Amino acid sequence: MLRKLLLLLALIPVLSLTVPASIQVQNLNGTYQADGVGPNGRKYRGVVEIIKHDQTYRLKWTVAPDGVYFGIGILKGDELAVSYLGQVLGVVLYKIEKGPRLVGDWTVVGADGQVYSETLTKMSLRATTPPQPKHDSRPTTLALNLLR
Repeated sequence: MLRKLLLLLALIPVLSLTVPASIQVQNLNGTYQADGVGPNGRKYRGVVEIIKHDQTYRLKWTVAPDGVYFGIGILKGDELAVSYLGQVLGVVLYKIEKGPRLVGDWTVVGADGQVYSETLTKMSLRATTPPQPKHDSRPTTLALNLLR
């Protein structure tokens, strides 16, 4: 009996290496640095907050000088699909990597079929203050309700 227990304990590290990434993704909650490329190849940087809410995720992007965006997403395997609203309506699909780091492709209504890229990298607890938009970026009532 002791021999079987020791064998099982020895196999636990090996078994954990074979678990698919989707099962290993447990907690996306946190603050992330967003680095992306938008229309006309314009690079941007911002901060994204992710909060798990039951079976969904709530996201808030703060991207200066563009504004604040609010989204809701679902996790399926190692992908997080999010629809969001700010100045425009959009969608993003992130592939979750180690770190966690999320690598995504996004588009918005009116982008004429174009898709852009964004990478989210989890920030430490001592992260700096997010960049602040330069214009009035108060969210719509719908966006505020998404965060509740």
